[in-house]
Amino acid sequence: MGWKSRLIDIAIIGPLQYGAALLETWLLRQFIHDTMIRDVAIAVCTLAIIVAVPLLVIKGSWRTKRTGTPPKSQASPGWLEEIAEQDRNQLRSRVFVIDKSFAMEFDRANPYITFSFSIINASVFTIELVSIDGHMRTVGEIMKDAPEFVGSVGVGSRIERLANTILEVRQFLLPGAVERIKEQRPPGSTINFNFNQVGIWVTIVGDDPATQHQVSLGNPQFTVPPQ
Repeated sequence: MGWKSRLIDIAIIGPLQYGAALLETWLLRQFIHDTMIRDVAIAVCTLAIIVAVPLLVIKGSWRTKRTGTPPKSQASPGWLEEIAEQDRNQLRSRVFVIDKSFAMEFDRANPYITFSFSIINASVFTIELVSIDGHMRTVGEIMKDAPEFVGSVGVGSRIERLANTILEVRQFLLPGAVERIKEQRPPGSTINFNFNQVGIWVTIVGDDPATQHQVSLGNPQFTVPPQ
């Protein structure tokens, strides 16, 4: 039954890896507006998880017939534990930004920019937001203080696996930054925001809460809207 068991492993792992590869390619190439790639990736991963359950039952029954004893853990075979450990060690690359937008509030007493990120947790874990720190940059400007979560998702919020979640981040600006941004990036031009120095920290639900993981929002690029 060894070769049959290996075929089942391939039938389950293959689609999961393919779906993850689609998401990773999407992120690296920034196909953020190609909803077809997103839909295919999510569909492949979801289908693989649905198909995995009956296949694991079949695999367990073969082992029972061959040895007369059921496997120690039909729900968590060794290869699933390996996938979980890989996701735990590489969580930063398992959380993807799939869409984004921003709004500049420059006419306020304390001007700020609000970013809206559509993210998907492609790991096998549920994660929980712990904090955000660091500083964002744009056109050579260091923003004021650390960015903060706004909206319904913030510190303490949980993001389920394969869930599409809207994360809003607000960044206040230093005095004079609005004028310099307007001078260097007129309406219709492209503006880049550097989030390399921004840390978004999460924990894995069920793991030691003292162990935190950093995820990235990348360096989003936008077109400055008309004034």
